[in-house]
Amino acid sequence: RDSADASPPPFRVGGRQRGGDVAAPYDSPEYIMEIVSYLVRSHTESYTTLFRGNRLPVVMVFTFLRNAGASYLKMVLQPLLAELFEHASGLSGKPAATTCYELSRDALPPGVTLHDTYANLQRMVVRLVERMESNLDVCSPFLRMLCRRVFSEVRAKFPGHEHRAVAGFVFLRFVCPAIISPAEHHLTADAVTPPVRRALVNVAKLVQLVANQQPSLNTSAEPWIQANRVWEWTLEMQP
Repeated sequence: RDSADASPPPFRVGGRQRGGDVAAPYDSPEYIMEIVSYLVRSHTESYTTLFRGNRLPVVMVFTFLRNAGASYLKMVLQPLLAELFEHASGLSGKPAATTCYELSRDALPPGVTLHDTYANLQRMVVRLVERMESNLDVCSPFLRMLCRRVFSEVRAKFPGHEHRAVAGFVFLRFVCPAIISPAEHHLTADAVTPPVRRALVNVAKLVQLVANQQPSLNTSAEPWIQANRVWEWTLEMQP
């Protein structure tokens, strides 16, 4: 297909295209990649808003992504989430300065600073990235195919932004939702208490900053960003 062709993939029902011609099922990797190409080629706004919203094509892509990457997410996230649950619930027996993930001054335990909690979050995100790299052998080939398709399509339409687009595709729409809602992704059976919920959200916030590779949170509302020179660290994490 020509890169300028942004016509949507043909409508298919039960694995058949209207008119009777045999076509790939709507949830096949080939069809999902066609949808990815269509979403990029037809996009008229900034690359930063790619794959946003709840339109049916977007939902189809990320439903497929979630199913295809389930084993990989489990391998990467489950050990980290188990540790975070233990720390945020106060069950680890370790000092609060090494197990607290709070980013609100009002919620900090006595003797714990924002610098302490940011350091804990930073370590967690670094370990997340390391585990993603070290477990690539269990990453679904379909997930890799989708990332390659996003990369090539964005490079053609938004040159120079392909790495950020893939990072947003993987982290913001695949990894972060699993961090924030681990039970829905079958990554834990433990109750998500308010302290655990805040810890999960704060980890996802830092992952979001790394994936965006540019300011995306209000620094006046998030004082920990400036206090810990977060932008310098996110630049170091860029490929």
